[in-house]
Amino acid sequence: MDGTVKVEKYIMADDSRMNYCFIKQKEIDNPNKDLKVDWDEIDKDTIDYGVVVEKGEPETEDYVGTLDKVLPSSFLSVKTQEDCINWYSEKYPEYPDGFAEILARYQFKEDKNNPLAHQTGYSEKKKQTSKKKSKPTKGLTIKQGPIKVIFD
Repeated sequence: MDGTVKVEKYIMADDSRMNYCFIKQKEIDNPNKDLKVDWDEIDKDTIDYGVVVEKGEPETEDYVGTLDKVLPSSFLSVKTQEDCINWYSEKYPEYPDGFAEILARYQFKEDKNNPLAHQTGYSEKKKQTSKKKSKPTKGLTIKQGPIKVIFD
């Protein structure tokens, strides 16, 4: 069994408030009797509780709502981009090489003055915009200054 209780009788009506379940008392006293967990075998490092950092919008009749923004509690200790890279590398070793750096840059929005950005090789180069002066087509002259146009 998977931790469920055995229902003896179930009465179902059109109105859900009229539904009833009849269960034996011994099932109520110990509903998880078949669920056996050895808590000493569980690695405590694998347990990482989620912390709500931003509450989502509630669900209404006209709107589906949004989920809460949740971060693992171990991520709350990350203060620098380098710590973030180490955290992603340890938490998700299955990610490909260099992916932790990308996630850390996204998390910290990569400061241009950050020396770590130059070490990873992903630093942004300043875009040099050069204004090219276009040459007028052959036979076209450009006159500048006050010009008077007369329409007769």
